[in-house]
Formats: sequence, structure tokens, C-alpha cells
Amino acid sequence: MSIEQQDELEHLDPYDPLPEVIYTYSSLEYLDDLKVGRLWFAPTSTYNDIHENTIFARDTVTYDFSTAWEAEALINEWLESQVVRCFTTDPTNTLMWSHYADSHKGVCVGYKLNLLSQFVHEEQPLRNYRIRYSSVPPLSLISGPNSQDTILHLARDILMTKSSDWAYEKEHRFWAAIPEMSKAGGGIIDVGVEAVVDVIFGAKVDTEAIDQLRSKLPDGVQARAAEHNSRALSYNLQIRNL
Repeated sequence: MSIEQQDELEHLDPYDPLPEVIYTYSSLEYLDDLKVGRLWFAPTSTYNDIHENTIFARDTVTYDFSTAWEAEALINEWLESQVVRCFTTDPTNTLMWSHYADSHKGVCVGYKLNLLSQFVHEEQPLRNYRIRYSSVPPLSLISGPNSQDTILHLARDILMTKSSDWAYEKEHRFWAAIPEMSKAGGGIIDVGVEAVVDVIFGAKVDTEAIDQLRSKLPDGVQARAAEHNSRALSYNLQIRNL
């Protein structure tokens, strides 16, 4: 079994099945620029979590730290070669709309998870896992030979683990090893409009703008709208079809 297959099995939970649709929040310009189906992938160093790509521990077994330093260099090299796109399973979270969709004036776009999982960009497959949330970071205690499998496991643990403070995001992360795109600060990967399920307009997008942008949506993409319902017994938003 390959290291990729092992990691995939570790992230599967039979009591929490994978969703059919995952969502990504964006500003309204995403539709103005007719980018439906085109996703911006960025280096993890550009994300707003200060702990992204942080290696939290060195070797505590030996007095010679050269082994740990070499491992950290290899881990950093792997992390710096990746580009990432973040999704969520929750299109109704108020904080997500506020932080990532221009304070409810943007959109939330749904994608078919199975189609994204099968997508290959220039011979590089898009890998994906649910983010694991923890009160403590993964500890990179290195001793002995730095095998490729050990380095890859540690690097992926760092990439796929975040503080419990971020658990509300319910993140499902896609990434690919494209060093040249990472060095350039990110780039567009066109996964095709076939992968797009729906476009949800924010609660503060005015009706005129919605009408104009709906006409630009590709056939088969459902237009929906988020709205605040003062009669609902929840702070989360409700989604209705248009």
C-alpha cells in the first residue's frame, strides 16, 4: 500500500461519511470575472493562520540536532512545493460569510467532491482530506534515518492539522504539488463548470446584482440565496432556491 493510500484511509471515518458537495466562499468578483469552475490555488504561507507550515518540535532524543535539521529542511521543501484551495462542508455559517465572502456581499459556490477528487492538473492529481482540529499541534520528533515515508507523513500531518480555534470552518482541503505555481504566489486551476453544483448569493447582495449575475451562470448551475430568518431558532443562515 502506498503512503498516499495509507493517509487516505487514516482520514476516512465510517461514522462521518464524505459529503457530495463542498463549498468555497469568495467575493462577488468571482462571478463578475466569469470564473465559475476556475479555482485559485495558493501557497499555504499566504493563508491567514499564522501556524500554517510551522514545525513545532525538534529531536529530543539525540544531542546531535543535524538529523532533525535535515528533516525539517525536507519537510519545509515539501510544504513549500504545495498549492492549496480551502473548502467547507457548511454553506450557512455566519462567520464564514463574514470572513471570506465580503461580509455577506459575496458568494458561496458548491462543487462536486467526486469530480474534484478525480481531477488531474498537468499530471498532478488534486489530493484532498478533511482538516483535523486539535488543541495541540503534531509534534515532529525526528530521530534516526530520515526516510521518505517519515518525512511525508510529518509534512502531511502539519498541512492537515489546525488549531481547534478553526473548527467552525469544517474545512475540506485540496492541494497539489506544483512548485512553480507556489513560487509564483499561486495560480488558477480550471476544474470545469461540470464540477459546479450551485452558486449561493450572500444575504447582502442586492436583487439587481443577483438578477444580472444569474443570467451569466452556466446551464445546470443552480442559483440560490442565503438569508437571515429572524423566526428560525438558529443563528445560521438559511438557503433558498431562486
